[in-house]
Amino acid sequence: MPSRDGSKASSSQVPLYLWGGFEVYKKRFVANLRRITNEDQFQRWRAPYASAIPEDVHIKLAKPLTDNMPCVDANDPNARIITFRPFYFSLGFKFPLSKLFKEVFCTMGCAPSQCTPNVYRAIMCFENLSRFFTLELTVREFFYFFEVRCLKEYAQLRTCNVKLFDSLSQGDQVWHADVLEVSGRREGDVGDGPLVPITYCNSDDISKKLELEPDMAKVRRALNIPQKFREWRWLLNEYREEDGALPPAEDVERWKQNGPDPDDLSAEQEACSAEPP
Repeated sequence: MPSRDGSKASSSQVPLYLWGGFEVYKKRFVANLRRITNEDQFQRWRAPYASAIPEDVHIKLAKPLTDNMPCVDANDPNARIITFRPFYFSLGFKFPLSKLFKEVFCTMGCAPSQCTPNVYRAIMCFENLSRFFTLELTVREFFYFFEVRCLKEYAQLRTCNVKLFDSLSQGDQVWHADVLEVSGRREGDVGDGPLVPITYCNSDDISKKLELEPDMAKVRRALNIPQKFREWRWLLNEYREEDGALPPAEDVERWKQNGPDPDDLSAEQEACSAEPP
């Protein structure tokens, strides 16, 4: 697949959200990521994601099976170091952590690397939907749409109350095999807010349904967005240029100014009628 500068990127470097589009809506996507087991592989992996890792965020390859252990910097014992997964970057994640990412992790009580890829997909889709349509959604509305479930020792999200996005596609099942250590300004401006957990919580404490008193007016506005704008591959593609008949950016602006047209409503009704019970 050609990159934006016209060069051809290898399949292992193409972000997952660029693989296909609405026409492959029901298929399962698997990221063809190379394993990162030595420094040379790490440097080759890192190059395509340079824009996602600012200079004041420091990343290095960690030893396998150390993801749930506190990391210590011998030169700075007070440094807050987290473990992280290379897979997350393939979904379009960028440092530093946004406000919503930090609030979700703190509310869940889970370290960033304790979360399955579907947590990252859900947060990024939620952020982009809010930004594209100026919804001003917060962590309170986020946990109206999602509840936390445990998958072995990891946290994942499931839809609750009502479905906001299409099902968040499953990814590569070895997403947790490689581990990174991240330090520096990964949380951006911390301020007075809570700090993201750096150690794993007990798996017995992961599953929970959180009641955070959401603003139901915001919830209704989010659900009023046509379904074609709530397709996860489109929401994760900031430039929305991939093939597959995904809605272009000008459609967003038209809808924001004029509201849904009859075609939007017809498509929404057809999708609802086709939804399995």
